[in-house]
Amino acid sequence: MSEATAKPVGYRIVAGGGVTAVGKTAGNFSQFSTGLVVGENPGPWAGLPGNTAGPVRWWNTPDLDLRYVIARVINGTSQPVPVGVATGASVAFWATSAQIGARTQANFLSLTNYVYRQVNGPGPPQFGLGPGFPQPADDAQPWIESIGMWTNYPAPPTPGPGPEP
Repeated sequence: MSEATAKPVGYRIVAGGGVTAVGKTAGNFSQFSTGLVVGENPGPWAGLPGNTAGPVRWWNTPDLDLRYVIARVINGTSQPVPVGVATGASVAFWATSAQIGARTQANFLSLTNYVYRQVNGPGPPQFGLGPGFPQPADDAQPWIESIGMWTNYPAPPTPGPGPEP
């Protein structure tokens, strides 16, 4: 049996509460304006380089090989935590099914539409394949990031130059 692939995701708290609109950075961390931080192999209580406001508490995503995941910041510390951890989490995850073969674009779009309704209230699906959807499927991943969330769904490839004449 192979090992699960997970990514550390945390919440950056700044002095006085709140977060700093930091945008994405190069290196081992991606930071979002909501305070969400996605890392590459940080220590369990690692702080961000140059962060004097305190450490980031990291939580691993569900297995990224089996499902698409969307990570978000939770205001306050209301999420359940493992026994022995003094404070609640500040990050939560939504994920597609872990069934074999379930890591599909259609399932990601279904998850994104669920998140859209959580953020914006009830309504019809926004993202989909084919006519009849207000936004095309390729807009789903950029929309997730535009509202300060992270996903492991791949961004659409950037078109290269056209054929030479």
